[in-house]
Amino acid sequence: MKFSGKILKYLAVAGIVCLCGGGWYYESIAYAHKEAELKQRIKSLEQSEKKSVVASSISAQLQDIAQEQAEISETRLRETDRLKKQAEDLYTQSEHDKEQAVSAKNRATEALSEANKQRAIAEANQRQAEQYQRDMEVSMKRIISLQQSSEIATKEAVSARKSADTLAYQALAQALATLSGEKAHTGNKALSAKLAYLSYVMARDYNSDYFSSGVFTALTTHSPLSRLTPVMVKGGVNKMANVGDNLYVLGGYGDFWLMRNFSSEPGKNKEPKLSTLLSGTKTDLRGMLLDEDSKKLFAVAYDGTLFCIENGRQTVVQTSKRKTYKMELPSKCIDMVSCDKNYFIIVGRQGLWLIDKRTNALTLYTPFHSAQASKQRGAAEAVEICASGLWEGKDAVIDSNGQIYMIEKAALKPLKRLYLPARPTFMTWKNGMGAVGCKDGSIMLQRNQSTEVFKGHSSTVSSLIFSGDKLYSASYDGNIIMWRLKQQNKRPLILHETASWIRTMGLYNNQLYYGGQHNNVGLLYINVPDIARSVRNTLTSDITREEWDEYVGSRVPYRSLMR
Repeated sequence: MKFSGKILKYLAVAGIVCLCGGGWYYESIAYAHKEAELKQRIKSLEQSEKKSVVASSISAQLQDIAQEQAEISETRLRETDRLKKQAEDLYTQSEHDKEQAVSAKNRATEALSEANKQRAIAEANQRQAEQYQRDMEVSMKRIISLQQSSEIATKEAVSARKSADTLAYQALAQALATLSGEKAHTGNKALSAKLAYLSYVMARDYNSDYFSSGVFTALTTHSPLSRLTPVMVKGGVNKMANVGDNLYVLGGYGDFWLMRNFSSEPGKNKEPKLSTLLSGTKTDLRGMLLDEDSKKLFAVAYDGTLFCIENGRQTVVQTSKRKTYKMELPSKCIDMVSCDKNYFIIVGRQGLWLIDKRTNALTLYTPFHSAQASKQRGAAEAVEICASGLWEGKDAVIDSNGQIYMIEKAALKPLKRLYLPARPTFMTWKNGMGAVGCKDGSIMLQRNQSTEVFKGHSSTVSSLIFSGDKLYSASYDGNIIMWRLKQQNKRPLILHETASWIRTMGLYNNQLYYGGQHNNVGLLYINVPDIARSVRNTLTSDITREEWDEYVGSRVPYRSLMR
């Protein structure tokens, strides 16, 4: 911009010089024309022979003009010199400015070259910085990846150690449960109870299975919750039913008992109380009915004797030997079920009998058609009703061929046929899943159109109960088994072992109650934390450090059982 301003200044001065020179040239031409005219006039005067005065006058005028012209020329010459000098000065100044402009241009070129060099260096540095940043990011990613791998490895190591510790402590819980059983057999019950409770603590803290590890068995050995009630039923217990905390018990020698508060814990204010409803009949009682509408209790014996208990009075309603009605009540009665508010049904091997609750009268007999048909075909053994049970909450029976029928007003409606490994002895069906126990000890489970056979009992299956994802079974082999239905390996877990038949079993308030040939009612708690709490309450002393070091190990930190 500075250089352009100087050029404009030089151009302005040059213009002024040109204007002045042009004006001088124009005036010079005008004077020349004027001089020529005067000469022409002189010539003309001379030719006209004018007087010399005129010539002199003209000459004087010419001299004046010449003098004036000379003065003008001199003035103009001086102005021209001045303009020339000014032009020279301007030229000199322009040359100087030009040199400065060239110098500035050179410096600008050098500066631009240096700037380009610096920019190239900056760009190279930027590329290096970007490459360094990328290298740093890659390095950071590698560091983070290594750190994550290290954390994962650490976590895996910690998890592996925890798993190893868990497995070790689970094995320790199982070993302590086994030691508890050994100490119980040798008579050291105090140490056995300590080891049983300690096995529970280890199993609880390290997510071990209470049942498969033997913890449950060790605890029940010392728990006052799992016990035999003081009821002594002659001929053993055939059947039981609870209404709340009241338990009705049928005996095999004609006894009918009511036990109130049967599930109360020992030492509580509500102690079990026994009442005799029926005694000394010497009949094999098989079925009972507790009718809330008529306020009557009914019991039926295998030989067909029907008993009614009303307002505490016992009445023999019908026997196979007394033909009080048109059709006598036959033998082989196995159960009783409610029909509606006016009638109930007695289930026998060969048919059903409809009884009026109001009059206790036999109103209808429905023979089992399968038995009749098999007899007509000359079969070696007649098909008969083997067991009664529930089908989705409704009363049903199953025959010896595996055919299931629903009971509808003393009639049998066929439902489905099962192909069983042996004669059925018990049946239950709930939420689309059914179980049938057999005489050979096997259990057929059917769900989602698939069939499985469980083998864990060695004798007749007498009772089956669904509870959540578990199935409880009792048998004449004296065992109560728990089956976990969600596990792929349906391994039987024996909860309880007795030396006599178990004929009946029920579930109430986290406890299984059972009865059989041993003449008592057994209570088996299945809630492990409650059982463990009851065992802990029986401990009279804490485990010593010597006992801890011997049975648990000195490497495991000592824990008090009393706190």
